[in-house]
Amino acid sequence: MGTLDIIRSMDFTEISKLFTRPKFSEGYNLMGNSTDSYNPTVAIKQYKVKYHDVFDLTLRPKRKVERPAGTNTDGTQKYQTLYVDVVRVGIPWQDDITETKVGFTLSNPVKTNVIWNTESEKEKTLVRMVEKIQNDNKMDYKNKEILRRKLSECEVAVIWYYYDQGEGEIPRFTLRCKIVSPDLGDVLYPLFDKNGSLIAFRRDYSLIDGQKTIQYCDIYTDEFEYKYVNDQGWKLDPNIVTISKETGDLVPANPVPNIAKKMLIEYYFQPEPCWASVQTMIDRHETITSNHGGMNDKFGQPIFTVSGEIIGEIKDNSTGSIMQLENGASADYAQLSSEPQSIGLEQTNLEKFIHKMSKTPDISFETMKGVGNIAGVALEMMFMDAHIGVRNIEESFGIGLQRRLNIIKAAIGALIDTSLAAEAKTVQLIPVITPYLPKNTKEDIENLTVAVTGGIMSKETAVEKNPLVDDTKVEMERMQNDATQQLAQPETPNLKVVKPQ
Repeated sequence: MGTLDIIRSMDFTEISKLFTRPKFSEGYNLMGNSTDSYNPTVAIKQYKVKYHDVFDLTLRPKRKVERPAGTNTDGTQKYQTLYVDVVRVGIPWQDDITETKVGFTLSNPVKTNVIWNTESEKEKTLVRMVEKIQNDNKMDYKNKEILRRKLSECEVAVIWYYYDQGEGEIPRFTLRCKIVSPDLGDVLYPLFDKNGSLIAFRRDYSLIDGQKTIQYCDIYTDEFEYKYVNDQGWKLDPNIVTISKETGDLVPANPVPNIAKKMLIEYYFQPEPCWASVQTMIDRHETITSNHGGMNDKFGQPIFTVSGEIIGEIKDNSTGSIMQLENGASADYAQLSSEPQSIGLEQTNLEKFIHKMSKTPDISFETMKGVGNIAGVALEMMFMDAHIGVRNIEESFGIGLQRRLNIIKAAIGALIDTSLAAEAKTVQLIPVITPYLPKNTKEDIENLTVAVTGGIMSKETAVEKNPLVDDTKVEMERMQNDATQQLAQPETPNLKVVKPQ
C-alpha cells in the first residue's frame, strides 16, 4: 500500500503518528516511529548572541554586595544587600562562522551544468525556462538564506507552488516558492522510506486571524496536498475550494491534486549546527573575556588603601595633597602583582582553535592587511580549509539544489508548458557550487593569454573565462567587429619625412 492510500484512509490523529521529528543518522520507514531527538531551539539560542549563557542569570548570577546603610538602634553598623550585575560579553562567533561559510559557498552563484539528450531546440527552451523560473524567484539570493538557516537552525524547507499569472500571460502558470524553518515559526516533519527517499512532508504552523491564533497543518505527497485546520478539532480545511468546470460553482478542493506528480518540496537537514565542534571553546572564550572585563572594572582604576588611621583630613593645595598618618600607618594603591598574561594567551589560543576546527579562516582586516599579493596556487593553499568546509556543505546542500532542478523540470512538463514533458524527463541538470577565492585578475589574464598563444585554448573559451568580461557572446561580437573594421581600413602609405635643409 502506497503513501497516498495510507494517508487518505486515516484520520488526522493516525496520520500525525506517521511523522516524527528528524534524526538524520537513522533510517526511516513509512510506519516507523522514532523518538523526537532533535530540538532546533538549542541551535537557535546559540546562534543569537542575546541568548548566550553569559546573559543567563542562573548560570552567571549577579554579584552580592553588602554596603553600609547607617547604624542600627544599638549603634552597630547597618548594611544593605545589593545585587550588582557582572560583566557579560557576548561574542557572536556562531554568526561569524555561519556567514563566512555562506560567503565562501555562495559568493559565486550556483551554476547549472546540462547533460543534453539530443540538444534540440526544445531542450534548450526547457533549460532557459528553468533558469528563468529561478531568476524570477531570485534564487541566487534566497540560496544564501536557505544555507544560512540550514547551518544555524539545522533544518529548512522550500515549498514550491503553481502561480496563475492570469489570462493572456505566456505561460499562464509559473512557479513561486516560500522558505519555512523553525525560527520562522514552522515545525517540519519529513517522512522517508526505508531507502532514505522523501515520500511525504508535513508542516505545522499558526496564523493570526483577528484576535485568534489558528493552527494549520499541511501534508505534501506526490499525488495530493492535504490542508488541515484546527477548528474545534483537526479537519480538512473547508475554505480550500475551486470552481467547478461543469457548474461554475465553488466546490471543495481539499486534498489538492499535485499536478506535477512530484512533491514540490526541498528539504535540508543536518544533525547539528556548523559550529557544534567548537561550541565549548566559544563558551569558554566568552566566560574568560567577561571575567577579564570584571577584573578590569575592579583594578582598572586606582584603589587607595590605608593601613592604620589618618590623623585629620587630607588637605589639597596647589602643589599637591597632604595626608597625616598615625605612627606605623601606611597608604598605597592596590594593584595586581603581575599582568594577567595567561588570560590573553588563552584567548589567543581559543580564537585560533575556533577558526581551525570549524574550518573558518580568519579573514578580518587585521589579519589580511599584511598578506600582500599572493600567487594563485599559494592563495588556494591558504584557503584550503575553507574550501574543504565548502565541499562538506555541498554534500548535503547540493542534494537539495539537485531536487529543486528536478522539481522545476517536472512542474514545467506537467502544466507550465506541456509540450516540453518529454524533454523534462530526458534532460539532466546538475548544480555546480564553486567555492569563493580572491582573484588575482592580472595573473588570470596572463595565464589565459599564454594558453591561447600556446594553442591549448580557443579565444572564445579564453573570453568566457576572462574575469573582466560579463557577456561572452557580446564580447566575441565586439572583437569580430574590431577585426573587420581593422581590415577595412586602407593601409597608410610608407611616406619618408624629409627635414628642411
